[in-house]
Amino acid sequence: MTLDGDRTVPGPRTATGDRPLDQAAAALLRREPHETVEDWLWRRGSELTTVHVADLDRTGLLGHPQGHRLRGLFARTGPGGSPERHRAEERLSLL
Repeated sequence: MTLDGDRTVPGPRTATGDRPLDQAAAALLRREPHETVEDWLWRRGSELTTVHVADLDRTGLLGHPQGHRLRGLFARTGPGGSPERHRAEERLSLL
């Protein structure tokens, strides 16, 4: 996608391997006049956080707090047991 002023201009359809990005690209309107960025965000923006959090959770980059199941429903989600988190914890322990 490129921008022409404040309008989205879809490029060729290609899969990136990034699920949320591919979903966002698929949601671009391909007919002219192309949609404004503001309109696209209005139409798609409310679900962007949910899509990204679900994808991070699916790939294991987010984990759920240990403990009581009901408490987990209301607790915030944080980084999971990913290699990135382990490296960050190792760096922090050296301080």
